Amino acid sequence: MEKRGHHITRKTFQRLLVGITALACMLLLLGSGTFQSRETQILVLQDELSPGSPISVILVIPPPQPPQYKAGDMLPLQALLSSSEKRPIQKAPFFYTDQIQLAGQDYILAMAILVVPNTYEEKNIYLDVQFEKAASIASSFFAGLNLPQTHNFPVSPRSFNSETIALGPENTDIKTKPDPQKNKEAAELWKLLTSTDAGLF
Repeated sequence: MEKRGHHITRKTFQRLLVGITALACMLLLLGSGTFQSRETQILVLQDELSPGSPISVILVIPPPQPPQYKAGDMLPLQALLSSSEKRPIQKAPFFYTDQIQLAGQDYILAMAILVVPNTYEEKNIYLDVQFEKAASIASSFFAGLNLPQTHNFPVSPRSFNSETIALGPENTDIKTKPDPQKNKEAAELWKLLTSTDAGLF
């Protein structure tokens, strides 16, 4: 009897991701007691950062009744990474992802995605949420928000696996010693690389 694998479609994966995010945000709100205030809650998915690490920042934006958005719509908010000297490193806009309801109130979920630069050498990096300077039709809704304070994240240096290969006759033999199998494979590879056939390999 043939067994069929279960494949998760992209749409299903997106729903699962939004569901997990919404659950995490619910727990965040329940723990903070933020239901009636206009204090925005922040959730950062990465626990450990190193140069090259992506940073997913999720905002939970409280009532009053938010304007209607579609997934992917840009909001008049941005995330900013900076150094210990307050030097701006990278910024990214927040976009709408979903809306959840708690205690009869609607909350917007917004996300911004940043990356720690590969060349970043400091031991800490700082994250701020700011209002966009550009005007927006929904600016009045966001104007009264209390944005999160600056978050400080440690940045660990990257570690790379290494291997020391001792040089000796065996290394030279790879290039100079006759090997029929090696010659056959090289000929097949060269034939493939110089082929003008438009087919798929």
